[in-house]
Amino acid sequence: MDTLRAEHESVRRHLEHARQIADSVGDVSVDELDRWLDHAIHTIAHQFLPHAHHEESWLYARLPDSPGAPSLAAFLRRDHAEFAQLVDELKAARANVREPLPAEVTRELRRILYGMYAILKLHFAAEEEIYRDVADQESYRLRNPG
Repeated sequence: MDTLRAEHESVRRHLEHARQIADSVGDVSVDELDRWLDHAIHTIAHQFLPHAHHEESWLYARLPDSPGAPSLAAFLRRDHAEFAQLVDELKAARANVREPLPAEVTRELRRILYGMYAILKLHFAAEEEIYRDVADQESYRLRNPG
């Protein structure tokens, strides 16, 4: 749980940066916006995506399944898929950044960046709550065998 929390904290710092970029689209120079978007895309590729792959291959396998209920891991993987879709959209929108910044590109970048922020913020909260519950259940079982 501590490792998950530490990874989330690291990614959260970059997540706040995505929200700040969204707030600034249209108010900063195109050159500055280019640098920020390049940094965001680089961070996603080198920090978030490895984190997501790690979760899916190691952490999600530890989630308990309840008969007749949807898989918790499937819900969390869906967040990753939605985020990946927005990453593709961000890359496509990034290609349309030019001086002067068209209003439709401004709106598109804000939609994408705020969407990424919202998905990950909710995703991290859900994961941490789920893993806290799993850890509590494991701790209870260890204290109360049989």
